[in-house]
Amino acid sequence: MKRYISLALSFFLFVQYTASAAAQETDQQLFDRALPEFTRLIKSEEPARTHLTYLRNYADQTSVRFSTLILLSRRLHVAGLNRHNVIDIIEPSGDAIATLDGSEEDFAEMVLILGNMKLKNVEAYAGLSRINDIGIPAFQILGEMTGKSADFIKDAALRGKLKTDAASDIMREGLRRRYEGAARRRRA
Repeated sequence: MKRYISLALSFFLFVQYTASAAAQETDQQLFDRALPEFTRLIKSEEPARTHLTYLRNYADQTSVRFSTLILLSRRLHVAGLNRHNVIDIIEPSGDAIATLDGSEEDFAEMVLILGNMKLKNVEAYAGLSRINDIGIPAFQILGEMTGKSADFIKDAALRGKLKTDAASDIMREGLRRRYEGAARRRRA
């Protein structure tokens, strides 16, 4: 848990540090600069171009900056997720945070939590508790999705009885069902 928190904090500080430099670059410049790296990460230029185009369109339709999406996507790709997993994490996270009128930092943290859960880098209880702390009722959503009570889910997670990657998948689906489209509606 300590390692996870330091990763989230370092990411937050990095985003703050790079925000002023990224603000001076156009989205097209960011896209062009990111394309070679994503081509290496994804192992093909066309899927990399498609992925970056998706990220740019998502940024245009929501309040999340393109530079932040590139950083988060890069981090999740390097950690081992594929582009489909990354998109599967970004959309429900953005929608959930939008309902809270949350910040870009809240969004980044949510994405990293779900990514770490998917990769089994953080225990289910720690990840779900952190999502809860952000303001999203994680145990309740997971309970609704599984037909169990929030208390049952919390207890099972605390005892280590929840598979972290499965909890991440179910959580993302629950977020999608509950909040779908909220980030784009907030921008409109």
